[in-house]
Amino acid sequence: MITRTASTKIAIIGMACRFPASADVDRYWELLQRSGSGLVDDIDDPGNAPDGTPFVPVDGPIEGMECFDAAYFGISPAEAEAMDPQQRLFLEEAVHALEHAGYAPPRGENRIGVFCGGGTNRYAAQVAGSGDAPGAAWAQWDTPASLALRVSYYLNLRGPSVYVGTLCSTSLTAVHMASQSLSTGESDMCLAGAVTLRMPEEQGYHAYDGGVMSKSGRCRPFDAKADGTVPGSGVGIFVLKRLDDALTDGDTVHAVILGSAMNNDGADRLSFAAPSVGGQRDVIVAAARDAGVDLGEVRYVEAHGTGTPLGDPVEFAALREARAVTGATGPCAVGSVKSSVGHLDSASGAAGLLKAVLAVREGVIPGTLGHEEPDPRIPMSEDDLHVTGKSGAWPEGPGPRRAGVTSLGVGGTNVHMIIEEPPIPDIPLERFEGPWAFPLSADTPEMLAESAALLAERLRDVDDLRARDVATTLILSRTSRPVRKVWSAQNLNELVVRLEETAVDPRPRPYPVPVGELGFLDASRIERVRRMREETLKEIPGDASGRNVAEAFGTVLGALEALKEVGARPEVLECDGLEEFAALVFAGSMERGAGLRCVLATGAAVEAAREGDLDRGTELLELLEGELPAVRLSRADVEVRSRTSGETLRTGATPTAEYLSELAASLVMAEASEPTGSGARPGLQGDDGWVRVLLSLWEHGAEPDWERARAILDGRRIPLPVYPFERARHWIPLPGDTSGRTSARRASPKGVRAVEEEIDVLEEMSDIWSRVLGLERPSPDDDFFDVGGHSIVATQILSRIRERFGVRLDLGDLMDAETLQGMSDLVTEERESARLYSVLSRKGEDDGETVRL
Repeated sequence: MITRTASTKIAIIGMACRFPASADVDRYWELLQRSGSGLVDDIDDPGNAPDGTPFVPVDGPIEGMECFDAAYFGISPAEAEAMDPQQRLFLEEAVHALEHAGYAPPRGENRIGVFCGGGTNRYAAQVAGSGDAPGAAWAQWDTPASLALRVSYYLNLRGPSVYVGTLCSTSLTAVHMASQSLSTGESDMCLAGAVTLRMPEEQGYHAYDGGVMSKSGRCRPFDAKADGTVPGSGVGIFVLKRLDDALTDGDTVHAVILGSAMNNDGADRLSFAAPSVGGQRDVIVAAARDAGVDLGEVRYVEAHGTGTPLGDPVEFAALREARAVTGATGPCAVGSVKSSVGHLDSASGAAGLLKAVLAVREGVIPGTLGHEEPDPRIPMSEDDLHVTGKSGAWPEGPGPRRAGVTSLGVGGTNVHMIIEEPPIPDIPLERFEGPWAFPLSADTPEMLAESAALLAERLRDVDDLRARDVATTLILSRTSRPVRKVWSAQNLNELVVRLEETAVDPRPRPYPVPVGELGFLDASRIERVRRMREETLKEIPGDASGRNVAEAFGTVLGALEALKEVGARPEVLECDGLEEFAALVFAGSMERGAGLRCVLATGAAVEAAREGDLDRGTELLELLEGELPAVRLSRADVEVRSRTSGETLRTGATPTAEYLSELAASLVMAEASEPTGSGARPGLQGDDGWVRVLLSLWEHGAEPDWERARAILDGRRIPLPVYPFERARHWIPLPGDTSGRTSARRASPKGVRAVEEEIDVLEEMSDIWSRVLGLERPSPDDDFFDVGGHSIVATQILSRIRERFGVRLDLGDLMDAETLQGMSDLVTEERESARLYSVLSRKGEDDGETVRL
């Protein structure tokens, strides 16, 4: 067992859920605070079981299980239709959990682990029974054990990827194992949780005598009228990180895992499914030892609490014995969320842990719905263990708020976890007054507008947010989608108003970087700028004039190089001063030394003109003109626009000596006609200005590596509204279900065609794509991989090509073709070769010759 020190405490930095009547964490907390219920009692009644067992029309469903944003993950409609809805749901909430933590799914190397589990894939029978379902070919990959692997693949997570299965205790087991992976250094961050979905036709239940299901249709944990539990569906996911790392990285910590333990009852029980006091007691004691806390300091325990006549007394007895063994005293409230959302099977521990996290964070102990009169078999006391039916403030006392969470699995796997309220973050004073840049992106303009509306709503509701934190979180914690917009605002109140404007350019042009403003950056924290500035100053004598000009030259060149280093190399540079020479150096048209000499000479001439000595300025320009023919000039690999001279150096063009001479002269004449002085011009100031340039490049299509710019983005990661998935129906109904299947499906197969028959290959290939990928109307330019294609899909397409066209293609050639048009052309070429071979073969037979091709 790992003994935790301060450096191995685990922070919960992100959370996501979908539970009955709780589409997200905020709605879940609202439900808990009012001791509400997400259960429904109007399930269609199929009648009693054949043996007369009554049907109970109660369940805890979640809405929209048939819908999924397949396009977000690059999954074809056909594959999405065949996927286990549990895996689809878990994928979406995994994205939300990472976004809630302030971390977008990463693109590069990382050590982010996945520990998760799920219920039985009950949907598989619908796929298997659908006959010609194109997604049936994916069934072999859709086993429950592939859940963690799918998450790691689609979110590009490179740490351990482990499927967890301990039945009802699965989700808390997953969190326990993820904590160990972090404590040992195996992972740097982990996703942990579980999902359970009951199919629509399975909702409601028959309450058999001697079973665990409630005949009354109500779960009453630890209550005198308790007669069993009720079922529910849901998913809960947590993002975990070592506490020290979370605090260093500016993460929002919602709670701290102090310690946890897991064991099994073995044979110390009445039956395989029966609980054990000894096993449950031991796991609680072990968790307290792992956490290094006195159980008397734990003022609340979120119990497994199923409301069953056997389970509840055993669990309470185990809690009482654990406190007695460790000498713990004092009041401790006990509760269970199952009466509000149902027993979520594999995800039940996640529902309990999330409730406990919110309780210690907010300082409120939610009441347990359905608990009205204590079970007379369970000794309770306000000074010891007790259950409350009403929500109330956390009791005052010394030390931080601490809670325990228990999850118990059929088969005997017990898990207990002890958590603590989050530490108070050290938030520095704001050092910059704005304006700030706030980016959002989505797959469509409509989704962008929805994201903007959700953000505005959050900003109106929460009044203690910092603009820097909001900006940093939006930059670092969201995946870049095709439709992008950046809002600029002086403060968050102004941002709320500006978010109403969501129009975007459907075909954004390359962003012209305002090079002149980069020379006035206070960029001491941009390492590339600092080095370039120092190197530039070393190249001029210490007592030489023009040090300010040289410093601006180095700053501009360093800022441009820094943009390139983070993956946002500008395509167009817009210049209106001496910085154009730095732009030409960055564009590859001049060497840095030559650019520096030009900027120093021109700067001296400009200074003379500024002082009214045009003769001296002209003399300096003539000296520069005499040196320019010796300067080595090359083709520019970015476009350079001069606002001073009005000239544009196109990409691929090479500047001439005359071009440079005219540039220098225009700069001097501009200063002579309208002196600007030497003060800083308005515009981008501080390193935040550099970030705004970077965001403008992003808005126009660049893909910066934001983590490489993390030193500049020094705000904290805070919870903000997550991406509003654009879900569509992907569902194969049971026979007789009139709700229909995915709308993107096509009609019946057209059958096999002979190779000699005249065929519109593109039309036939379009039909194959429709069937295999589930697309409604594929375009000839659609990219195979962008619409969810991969090697397994390509193999199915090859098979159908052989059936329809009678030709054989190489798998690699087919995938290299990439588009629908490319694949159609490949089929056409192969058919022509086959036809030519057939013609020549017949001719050779007629002539009695052997034909060789």
